[in-house]
Amino acid sequence: MQNIMVRKVLSTTIAAIVLLAAGMFSSFPAQANYPNISLSVNGQVTQFTPAPQVVGTYITVPLRGVAESLGGTVYWNASAQTMTAVLGTQNATVEVGNAWAAANGSAVPLSLAPYYSGGRVFVPLTLFSRAFGVQVTWDGVDHIASVVSDGQTRQGGTGAQSVTVPDYANLQAGLQSYLSTRPGQWSVYVQDLSTGQSMGIDPDAAYDAASTIKLPLILYLYEQAAQGKVDLNTKVTYTQADYEQGSGILQAQPVGSQYTLRDLARLAIENSDNVARNMIQDYVGYDNLIAFMQSLGGQVTYQVNGDTYTSAADMAKYLGALLVFRDQNPDLGNEILYYMEHSVYDPSGLPQELPSGVVVAHKMGALNDKWHDVGIVFAGDRPYLITVFSQNGWEDASLQTIADVSRIVYNYQTSLP
Repeated sequence: MQNIMVRKVLSTTIAAIVLLAAGMFSSFPAQANYPNISLSVNGQVTQFTPAPQVVGTYITVPLRGVAESLGGTVYWNASAQTMTAVLGTQNATVEVGNAWAAANGSAVPLSLAPYYSGGRVFVPLTLFSRAFGVQVTWDGVDHIASVVSDGQTRQGGTGAQSVTVPDYANLQAGLQSYLSTRPGQWSVYVQDLSTGQSMGIDPDAAYDAASTIKLPLILYLYEQAAQGKVDLNTKVTYTQADYEQGSGILQAQPVGSQYTLRDLARLAIENSDNVARNMIQDYVGYDNLIAFMQSLGGQVTYQVNGDTYTSAADMAKYLGALLVFRDQNPDLGNEILYYMEHSVYDPSGLPQELPSGVVVAHKMGALNDKWHDVGIVFAGDRPYLITVFSQNGWEDASLQTIADVSRIVYNYQTSLP
């Protein structure tokens, strides 16, 4: 981020220096409502009430609703606390609290025991593949589990409601028309997290990532921590080689100071601290970061004069990877999202013109004539990813354009049935 934005956060910066000196940085759970899990039942995206859940590393679903959506019949024995689902000639019986099922005359081990939630009996989704031979797949970004049966029967199950898939043609046309009147070059990518539907305006164009590169960097650091390869409480020494002007508070601190990797991660996201970014990047290795981005599907990952390039489409992949990471590692994933929700530059960028109370986890970037913002907007029942990149513009006009694009997309998403 450029010095030009520092004037907006002077008081916050002073407070952050005091807290940092006192060693008072700590992590908190994110406040956002994350996307409910949807099921694609034989090609029709469906949401259930109550919604499927992630328990540890397993997806659990309301047995009655899913079985009925596949065309089956369900029987409940209240005294025995057992539920039987029948699909054609196949059947399975489960007992609340028992991690074994009786399926087609055989005992089948379950990933976890069936349990009550919201007045329904929940079972591991894998029961359907083991007992009924249906194909089950999982899209961790969009929180969509796909269930495909040989019979291709599809009907409304208990608590099931079809999800409207966005038709982004009008939204895309409207955004293109608006952006054609704005100074600079623009790229936009939007992905609906309830269905996986996406749209892009020049989404693969290459841009200097500026401070948005700090998002995949911190995600990589936390991935390493989740694997036990990095201890976030490790202290790193600030050297002269780490110094960089621009955004952040560490440039004003004495060389030789030490900070934990966790403190540096928070500063890199919340304050967009350039020194913190350099210290972390030196610690994990730039080549390792690029390899990580490419492993997530990044196509634009090259470097020019020390600056890393990316695209709107690629940055959306890193946001999606963050959601998957958060499901697998809630404590660590929520730390990153909390930092993104509490940027000292707010309400600039994506949240600027959204209604009060809408949670936006985002990371801005600015360098000379380049102004970007990427994030996750938790818009009621229709959360979405949005990345906006620009160049050849100037601060006031570019920030207003980002805010306008964000408002237009939000209004569309929240108007979906």
